[in-house]
Amino acid sequence: MQIAMSRGLERLTLELDDARCIGAFHSPTALTDPAGAVREALDAPLEYPPLRRALTPGDRVAIVLDESLPNLAALLSPVLEHVAAAGVPLAGVVLVCAPGNPAHGWIDDLPDELSDVHIEDHDAKDKKKLAYMATTQSGRRLYLNRTIVEADQVVVLSGRRFDPALGHAGGETSIFPALADEETLHETMRLAPRAIHQESSEVAWLFGQPFHVQIIHAGGDGIAEVIAGAREATQRGRERLDAVWSVRVPRHAETVVVSLGGDPALQTFAHLARATYTASKIVQPDGRIVILSDGAPSIAPALERLARGEEPEDILASLRKVNRPEVLPAIHWLRAMARAKLSLWSRLPAALVEDLGATPLEDVAQVQRLVSASKGVIFLEDGHRRRAKVTE
Repeated sequence: MQIAMSRGLERLTLELDDARCIGAFHSPTALTDPAGAVREALDAPLEYPPLRRALTPGDRVAIVLDESLPNLAALLSPVLEHVAAAGVPLAGVVLVCAPGNPAHGWIDDLPDELSDVHIEDHDAKDKKKLAYMATTQSGRRLYLNRTIVEADQVVVLSGRRFDPALGHAGGETSIFPALADEETLHETMRLAPRAIHQESSEVAWLFGQPFHVQIIHAGGDGIAEVIAGAREATQRGRERLDAVWSVRVPRHAETVVVSLGGDPALQTFAHLARATYTASKIVQPDGRIVILSDGAPSIAPALERLARGEEPEDILASLRKVNRPEVLPAIHWLRAMARAKLSLWSRLPAALVEDLGATPLEDVAQVQRLVSASKGVIFLEDGHRRRAKVTE
């Protein structure tokens, strides 16, 4: 049988006997008109009236943005047009962004008539930009971004994705814990995903249910589906994420081939590490993970310690004590290293790949040889978006 996979913007084909293929998981097809899908979702939300009916001229509107979304300006423009059509001046709209992308390169792609909006980067340390909202059932005093607390309407434009700490990220978690104070951000990293989901849902209820525009990713940089609405819509978003990107296989594989599609310039080491970590969940101990990437991302700083000869176990132990989001890519990579042998085809220098504890690959022929030599193989396209589990 032939298995086609995306590597960056390219498609490559691998061959394997049917009997040795445990599973091949391909990415969903992209919509041809994502902006049109956003407009349709705004006009016909799930079990909820169109957003414009909840707006009146003079309302203060806060739009919480997920800046990791591909072609963000094209997805945001229909939301801004919808708000403006309700008589809300765009000069009174604030785009609230989580820390991490201060350049906001997408803003230049907005049409001129939509450029009057203001952008605010959430600062979890600045108490002047935080406001007390309520106390949760667990006794937590909620301090959240002041702009969204004081807004008349909160709209969340986010991608649905799997996250090791949050479980189903996006939607409610784009508000809590993402826009909370620094202490809360640290505390929630110690919570189980189920506990975070319960608390984020409670916070959404305290807000009076923000209006959500949820994006389900397709392969590469595409969009597969748009779901809008309030509480029922967020549940549907989690269900669709599970249906599209969750992987279940009957047994562990000797080899897992995992790829990253889309624009290589947009791929970070966090994507690379996450794809590798996902593959480690379904590879047998001492098996092999083959990573297909066309990118050359900057390496997580903590992994430079590998090149200095430090033991992976020691690095991993020290990173676990830090317990901060920025060290997760390094933790994911090191955990995968502990599980299996790694082989990486990318644009990173071969010496750097070796410093990362992986075997550098140079072409599809080398990948094919590893596949052909394996007794059981699983193929994961766009593995950085997936959650994988063995059901045996």
